[in-house]
Amino acid sequence: RGGTRPSKPHDMAHWRARFHPRRGFSAQSNIRKVILLILLFLSGFHEPSRALDYAGALSDGYDGVDGLDGANRIAVSPDGKHVYTAAFRDHAVGLFARDVSTGGLTFIRAVKDGEGGANELAGGYGIAVSPDGKHVYYAGYSDDALSIFARNASTGDLTFVDAVKNGEPGAEKLNGAIWPEVSADGKNVYLTSEDDNALTVFSRDPSTGELSFMQVFEDGVEGVDGLGSAVQVSVSPDGSNVYVAGWGDAAISTFGRNTESGLLTYLGAVENEEPDVDGLNGVHSVTLSPDGKHMYAVTYLEHAVSLFSRDGSSGALTYIETLHHGENGACLQGAYSVVVGHDGQYVYVPAYGSGALNVFSRDALSGSLSVAQVFVDGSNGADSLAGARFGVLSPDGTNLYVTAHTDNAISVFGDDAALPPQAPLNLQILPP
Repeated sequence: RGGTRPSKPHDMAHWRARFHPRRGFSAQSNIRKVILLILLFLSGFHEPSRALDYAGALSDGYDGVDGLDGANRIAVSPDGKHVYTAAFRDHAVGLFARDVSTGGLTFIRAVKDGEGGANELAGGYGIAVSPDGKHVYYAGYSDDALSIFARNASTGDLTFVDAVKNGEPGAEKLNGAIWPEVSADGKNVYLTSEDDNALTVFSRDPSTGELSFMQVFEDGVEGVDGLGSAVQVSVSPDGSNVYVAGWGDAAISTFGRNTESGLLTYLGAVENEEPDVDGLNGVHSVTLSPDGKHMYAVTYLEHAVSLFSRDGSSGALTYIETLHHGENGACLQGAYSVVVGHDGQYVYVPAYGSGALNVFSRDALSGSLSVAQVFVDGSNGADSLAGARFGVLSPDGTNLYVTAHTDNAISVFGDDAALPPQAPLNLQILPP
């Protein structure tokens, strides 16, 4: 899981509105962007009132920034003061201080594999901060491990605590460890392992951050289905269900969750091959709306975002509709992840292949999406979106941060109130 998707189903610079020539910018990529802009025009897309503005970017190797080579998942601390990234090629955690007034980021340092006692960080992919802000969990895809860090709430710095490694008792299914998700109550960590087609459940010690094995689910074992090449885990807002995107199975698995213990019960899976289901081929990310009524699933291979309704009692999902790449101006080539706004008004989808961030307005009743904005790398006032992968909102909802796996960068977006006054928004497409 490096620069391309498998073919199978610290003195350091404060970010500012500085826009640099990007390494490796080619005539071919420039042509691709022009084509995307033409498609937007031909589709009749007209931008409504703005939901976001582009503010700037931090890139690996510029102004001392490090730890973003192969940037993957990104997380913000609950207090909104720090941002953390997992980097696949740097084998590192990137640490950034966040200005809670402007949303601007200042690079602190990178915690790299084998440095300062930290280990098992090879192939950084997933990262999560516990709800109490005390710990950070990092999935080392290439090391088949989940690393635990203690977090200093004042400085944001991390101290390596321990790592759960594949093959240890209760951790026999961590090959390709990829996505750690901490439950909102802080009791559990749920970890998917892509290569083992598995979901492992851990209980979490809130004092130390240490994890204890509870159970594991494996695709094809004891009736469990839909975990083939398992990637993202999503816990429902009420904590009663857990959902897993299995891109290899083109499916979403549903689990019932005991809110006291965190133990799971497999309930079934929604699969693309079902007659009344569409848009799950290569499903890579699933996220629920804040009210728990709708689920959004994005598919890397089908270049789409699909909508499901959710039964609050049973947790069952019912397919509604799919929005594909090119429809209504959506740039969803290689759609990679999905974020729903805290108030449920907007949905954000970074698209790896398009090098784009899609902003959709959301109908609260039906869950349906309408294209509100599209930011394409090198256009629309945006840069450093090549290979856009993951996004995260600040706790106050004023900023969205997006990682770019190809540009090795974090792009910063904000609403008008969040932007620093000096930030220009008049970028043009850069020459080859």
